[in-house]
Amino acid sequence: MPSRGSESSDEERSRRENSKLRTELSTVQKQLDARDIELRGLQDLLDVRTRELQDARTYLDTTDLVSGGDVVSMAEALNAEIFQTAAYMADSSAFGAKCRLVVTEEVDPWLGADFVEILRSGKDTEARVQCVQVALQASLVRSCMATIAMWHPESKIDEGLRQLYSKIQKTSLVPVAGRWRVMTRSKSKYSTPEETEKSYIPWMVRRAILVLLLAGWDSDGTKTWEACVDTVMEKYGRRIRDIVKLMMRLDKAIHESVVSKDIIVCIAAGGNQYDPGTMQNADGPTETVQPSDRVMCTSDLGLKVTEASEDGTSRGDTYLLKPKVVLRSSLA
Repeated sequence: MPSRGSESSDEERSRRENSKLRTELSTVQKQLDARDIELRGLQDLLDVRTRELQDARTYLDTTDLVSGGDVVSMAEALNAEIFQTAAYMADSSAFGAKCRLVVTEEVDPWLGADFVEILRSGKDTEARVQCVQVALQASLVRSCMATIAMWHPESKIDEGLRQLYSKIQKTSLVPVAGRWRVMTRSKSKYSTPEETEKSYIPWMVRRAILVLLLAGWDSDGTKTWEACVDTVMEKYGRRIRDIVKLMMRLDKAIHESVVSKDIIVCIAAGGNQYDPGTMQNADGPTETVQPSDRVMCTSDLGLKVTEASEDGTSRGDTYLLKPKVVLRSSLA
């Protein structure tokens, strides 16, 4: 039978062993905690390096993600949607005898004074619908071109980025400037599709309403400006949203997916003489154009590639898609 002394000694030894084990366990736990912290730090560092490599790949990659043919197809799809929307708006609207827009300073710069007077003149119904359709096309085309050309929604930031890119183009090779453009445009312009719609749809709606009022729009629900906005959004809002989506797709393609060249959305200036080298006649290529005839407006967006000469002293344009224009004689 063990003595009390030996039992006490065993208990003491057990306590010491337990204490030692607890100390060792605590040490191991601390080591594991430290290892977890180290692993989390390594994972965070890996995430940072991964993002850096992704950005570097974007900057170093000179491969275009879309072809010139892809971009032309996108532009043609946008032009087709603009045409269909303008035709539907003009055909489904009623017009009175009088112009309802007294002040035209906002409209003159993008339609031209001559076109404004034609819209205000109160032509017969068939001719007026044709003029309204063309004017709506021109206003939507102008809105899309201005939006696509924009670097940033805020005018001061937009102008600063434009000037900076111009300097980079003058001092760098095309692929270098293109990579900078791709990285900058992908971060500076669009947030979410929903936010983009909120920004750009009201602008297009406003221009469309101004055109309709110029022509004496007299449909139900057009007595006040707010009523006009509600009517346009109710009847044509889905189509205008489709235009914005197609416009964004084209914008992202030419500015975020093409590195090797600068593709520019273009129109023809109103009042200029018709030039078959830089534009197409909306009435068709077989129509004879008189030298005295002039461009009234652009009905379909064009695409051109602007390239510098080998010595960098001049820049030339190669048209992927010529803008279509409506001539003054077509609206006579």
